[in-house]
Amino acid sequence: MSASKDGLSQFWAKAKQAGHPFQSSTYIFPSLDVAKVEKKLDIHREAAARGAEEQPDEAAQSLDGKELEIIQLVEDAKNDAYQNLEDQLQVFSQRLTNLDFQGQFSEIELSNANAVSSFKAEVVKGKAELHDLRQKLSDATRSYNAFKAKHKITRAPQVTATHWFVLKIAILVAILVFEFIGNGYFLSKGNELGLVGGFTQAMLFAFVNIGFTLFFALVCVRRIYLPSFFQKLVGVGSIALYGCFALALNLFLAHYREVSGTTFEEAGRAALAQAIANPVGLQDIESWLLFAAGLLFSLIAFVDGWSLTDPYPGLAKAYKQMLAARAEYTERQAELIDELTSVRDNHETKVKEIIESLNDRRAQHNDITAHRAKMLSLFTTYQENLERAANTLLKTYREANRKARKTPTPKYFEQSYKLVRVKPSMDGSVELTSQEIGQAIRQTQIQLSSQIKEITKLCSEGIDQYHELDKLYPDEAYG
Repeated sequence: MSASKDGLSQFWAKAKQAGHPFQSSTYIFPSLDVAKVEKKLDIHREAAARGAEEQPDEAAQSLDGKELEIIQLVEDAKNDAYQNLEDQLQVFSQRLTNLDFQGQFSEIELSNANAVSSFKAEVVKGKAELHDLRQKLSDATRSYNAFKAKHKITRAPQVTATHWFVLKIAILVAILVFEFIGNGYFLSKGNELGLVGGFTQAMLFAFVNIGFTLFFALVCVRRIYLPSFFQKLVGVGSIALYGCFALALNLFLAHYREVSGTTFEEAGRAALAQAIANPVGLQDIESWLLFAAGLLFSLIAFVDGWSLTDPYPGLAKAYKQMLAARAEYTERQAELIDELTSVRDNHETKVKEIIESLNDRRAQHNDITAHRAKMLSLFTTYQENLERAANTLLKTYREANRKARKTPTPKYFEQSYKLVRVKPSMDGSVELTSQEIGQAIRQTQIQLSSQIKEITKLCSEGIDQYHELDKLYPDEAYG
């Protein structure tokens, strides 16, 4: 049913494509190895050399070159870490944007309305289709009953079951084959072309014999059942005509066999003249067997053809038309009911999957925000560690400088370094909190559950409407 393509199914297909499972990053801000920095900057040697030169001056107010180099190294580490943090925050922000809860909730609400309206539309379309089929069935039933009333028929029609019908057709084919083979055997002896000529003639005689027999049985003789005296007379005359035809054709065939055994040329004309002059003057026992076999096959074909269908002309046809209309109506009614229940069941399944998907997205949201908070906390700690590392390096430099000089050290040697903290830029004003998402999911679940109830109700009403047509067009009695 197309309704299933317009509602939550489309949304669910898009929701599955849009899902991106979140994997926590194991990124940790690298610590600053104080020992390696001391060695890299050669702090002890530089401090001793500067101290021996009584540098920096006792009255100095600002850091000297080596101290600035230490501070710059720390600042670079801070800036690199900050850039890494910003990159991570951007990834987190993109992941949260991809979850698109606002869009999901809006689309679910729209899909709800579309699913219900589409379901109603399908019920209306199905009802209209069944209305036409039910009207067709009513017309066929009335036509059948009118036919019986017109012809004063009170009995039920004789309808051959499918397996019996196939068997009767098989019997007719077997009769045709046997007569073809038998006639071919008898006729081949007197035919100068041998088996080929005999079987060719046998095929023509078999088709004529069986074909005309079926014509009499299915068309002509049945008129004996019609109420008109003239039609009954035609039927009785057809019986006599069939008997004459069967006797004449098979006698002619037997005479033809005898004549063609002596002279092939003009055998047909000679056989016809002999059959007219002396019909029972057959001299050969095989000719009598050929006549008897042909007549027997014709009688069997007549009886078999007669029993193929109801003997009253037109009754079986009207009855089968009514049965075909009934089968078409009931089968389509069952299909439409199955489609309604299938859409209802599929809708319930999709709703469960959507709720699970939303809960999965909420879990992803919680993972992302938790990991982001952890990254922010790590960055704060990292800046504190950088500040301690800077003061450790400065202290090492100043102690070595103090030991190497004779004059007092500058007063700022006693001051600790204060790292200027960097605060990451993060706009969380448009983000939904976990509590807001949970509340929205619960509200959506309520809406979807309500929609399931409505569609279940519509499905039940739709099925009732389909069955209501049976009451609107009740079956007329038929025999």
